[in-house]
Amino acid sequence: MASVISDELPTAFDVACSERLERFMEEASPLETADEQLKRQQILAALAAIFQDWVRSVCLSKGLTADVADRAGGQVYTSGSYRLGINEKGMDIDTICVAPRHVTREDFFDSLKVILEDHDSVENLSSIESAVVPIITFDFDSVNIDLLFASLPVDAVPRDFDINDDNVLRGADVGSEKSLNGPRATNMIERLVPSFDSFIRVLRCVRLWAKRRGLYSNKMGYFGGINCNILTAFVCQLYPRAAPSLLLERFFFILRDWKWPTVSRAGSATTAAQAALPSSEAAPQRMRFREQPIMLTPPYDAGLGLEVWDPQIGNNRFHSMPILTPAYPSMNSSMSVSRGTLEVIRAEMSIAHDKVHASSFSCVGTPPTQTARPARQMRAILETRRGDGWEDLFEPTDFVVAHQKYIACEIYVSDFPNKQAQAEALRAWSGCACPCASLLRYRFAPPCLIRAL
Repeated sequence: MASVISDELPTAFDVACSERLERFMEEASPLETADEQLKRQQILAALAAIFQDWVRSVCLSKGLTADVADRAGGQVYTSGSYRLGINEKGMDIDTICVAPRHVTREDFFDSLKVILEDHDSVENLSSIESAVVPIITFDFDSVNIDLLFASLPVDAVPRDFDINDDNVLRGADVGSEKSLNGPRATNMIERLVPSFDSFIRVLRCVRLWAKRRGLYSNKMGYFGGINCNILTAFVCQLYPRAAPSLLLERFFFILRDWKWPTVSRAGSATTAAQAALPSSEAAPQRMRFREQPIMLTPPYDAGLGLEVWDPQIGNNRFHSMPILTPAYPSMNSSMSVSRGTLEVIRAEMSIAHDKVHASSFSCVGTPPTQTARPARQMRAILETRRGDGWEDLFEPTDFVVAHQKYIACEIYVSDFPNKQAQAEALRAWSGCACPCASLLRYRFAPPCLIRAL
């Protein structure tokens, strides 16, 4: 866990700012109703039933006895923001199907895919079988589902199967290992944050900010959900008892100037607390320390022969913005970030921090060591600063009108027998082509800017 910078309790003003931030978020990014949350739970239950019935049928088709097929089980786990309980309207659900050794990835794409395609509640299904982490994505009763698959070298995956145990990865292939990293990392993030309620409140703000500023797309070299989760948890570790409004300000303050690893720097590794100090306080230390990635807990080797992220191995030292997943084997969750997109992210974080200070909550940016204001002064501030201004922080990007020249990339398919096949091919081709299209920016000098809109 990162070293704590300050564990002071929030001031009354911090609490008031946080309450106003919460009211803003209720309107800007509304949560689902109880009925909508129940619908998601029912969809997951239906999906789990489909998966378990399918696992049993595959086992029987391969000549296994009915007793073995009944015990094979199979479980569906969730990860990411839904697993953390964000519960925002329109969110997709990241799911991972875990099956025993008798069921293979080929079975997953050959027969389960067909079952889903024929299901009355499933629409817009597409699959990417050749990806590093193969995936089927579809809408189930209008809720988007990303479905991953893991086959483990065990005879059964019962209801009480513990995917948090490192030994479940023993003998797993690369695709299964990476698929399982999602729920394993999410579960560990939940355990590592000191105040889960504050973490969720700040995370919702970070997600909304990234989406509105065109920074929410891992494919385009920006943030994905896992990156937002880890970065927010990291700042919460540094200020374990801070109010959400202060945590949000610290998020931009710390990360805008974070010294990411470089290829050539001498010295020993700095601690997270030293790296997070303001420039004026940390300048002497930073000259003596090697910059480091963001991590919630030190990576470790469980002895299973899996590769743990290490800056000295392969091309890891060239990663621009390493944000390490906390679960074994630790890996960089932001490999798609380039030096160009990193500069955009840092510039946007600097703008965001300036907007926080320019808002009516300017006192949020004061150092954690500041003493509490007298009650009379507090009331005077609250009277003159009524909380308007958070909308400036979440203002949508002007990227689409800020430049003189743009490149448009049109993606289309043709020569398919029917509209359904054409639509499926277009979704699959778009998912493949978008990351490739983002690489076009490197063909220009200077490289062109790109946003996730």
